[in-house]
Amino acid sequence: MTIHDEVNLETSLSEKSSVSGISDNNQVRMIDDNILQLRNQSSSATSFAVKLVRQMFELHELVGKNVSSIRRKKLLDGSKIVKIKEPVNQFYPAPTAKALETWKNCRKAIDSFLQKTHSVSTSTATNNS
Repeated sequence: MTIHDEVNLETSLSEKSSVSGISDNNQVRMIDDNILQLRNQSSSATSFAVKLVRQMFELHELVGKNVSSIRRKKLLDGSKIVKIKEPVNQFYPAPTAKALETWKNCRKAIDSFLQKTHSVSTSTATNNS
C-alpha cells in the first residue's frame, strides 16, 4: 500500500468513523510505520520529502506541476503537500527560520525531481511512438 492509497484510505476512514464511530488507530499506525520506513531510508530532509512525494502522488498527478508554481506550472495538491511538510518538520525539527530554510530546500528538491520525472516521461512517450 502506497502513501497515496493510505491518504485516500485515511480520508475514507475518517468519514466512516465520524458516521459509525469506528476507530482508525490501526490505519494510522500503518501510515506512521510507512513514513518511518521512508525516513530511515533518507539521508536528509530533502531526500525524505522527495520520497514522500514519490509515494503519495501518482505519476499522472505530477506531470506539468510543481510545489513552487514557477514557470507557469500548476501546483501539486496542497493537502498532500501539507501531509508531506508535517513529517519533514517532525523528523527534522529546527527553529522557525531554519525550518523555513529546510522547507525551501525541500520544495526545490521536489521541483527538481518533478522536472526530471517530466523529462523521463516525455522521452519515454516519444521513444514509444
